[in-house]
Amino acid sequence: GVNGAGKTTVFRILSGDLHPTAGYAHIHGYDSMKERQEVFKYIGYCPQFDALFDELTPVEHILLMARLRGIDWYNESQYAHQLLKRLDLCEYINIPVRKLSLGNRRKLSTAMALVGDPSVILLDEPTSGMDPLSKRFLWNVIRRLVKEGKSIILTSH
Repeated sequence: GVNGAGKTTVFRILSGDLHPTAGYAHIHGYDSMKERQEVFKYIGYCPQFDALFDELTPVEHILLMARLRGIDWYNESQYAHQLLKRLDLCEYINIPVRKLSLGNRRKLSTAMALVGDPSVILLDEPTSGMDPLSKRFLWNVIRRLVKEGKSIILTSH
């Protein structure tokens, strides 16, 4: 859709970040506003603009997201490495985010949305600013997620 069409607004409503002016939004039968904690168990969200900390590394971002989601893995470091491998970020695993290209920052934001293996993944313009090769790579990741049974809701221009 075009700029201002409400794509990001829909995502903010689905994630419980914004009250709808009318109607309701449900994820897995839970009201996105009244039962936010339940909804959070099922969704992963990659915002349109990266919400990353410049001084943290990709692995630190994944571990932070896991802790924020209340996920306690026996071997969380191994899990973080597997997730970053899936998004082709292994060579940048210990590099501060400020040194990453825009495309790799978008891949990291997508990886963060996958933490906890959510069944519904909201991707707000996930390939924005990426070069053609990185875009193709990320679209292939998204296709694999669909084949795994994930529900993907995404926006693009």
